[in-house]
Amino acid sequence: RHNNHSALLWLVLYGFILDYFHLSVVFPATITYLLAAAVAYFVARHMFSQHSFYGVLACASVSYLMIIFVQSLVLGLQWVSSPEFVDWGTYGSFVLWRFVMLILLLFFVYPIGKRAHLLLTHSFLKLRS
Repeated sequence: RHNNHSALLWLVLYGFILDYFHLSVVFPATITYLLAAAVAYFVARHMFSQHSFYGVLACASVSYLMIIFVQSLVLGLQWVSSPEFVDWGTYGSFVLWRFVMLILLLFFVYPIGKRAHLLLTHSFLKLRS
């Protein structure tokens, strides 16, 4: 459970960093990533297992869909007031490539993380005995 809270805190902190350095697609990145963290927490506890690759991939995908939903909502509101500042084609391409990179990152990081977890668990158990 401690790792879940750490991951959620990092997700919210990432949104704050995006807002602070003005690197986000839409301005309230902290709120966007806070909502994504809340969705990730709910989904990880009640819908998907965190012990399989597919569970982690599903949890990450649902959280990412929440980010897309909130960003699209904010961009839609900006588009209503000034349509010349919102390029939906560029945003769609950005969303698609970011999702592809999320999946590729999980393909590479998940097995490494699982092995590191097993190695640390075994070494900790050896130190205790």
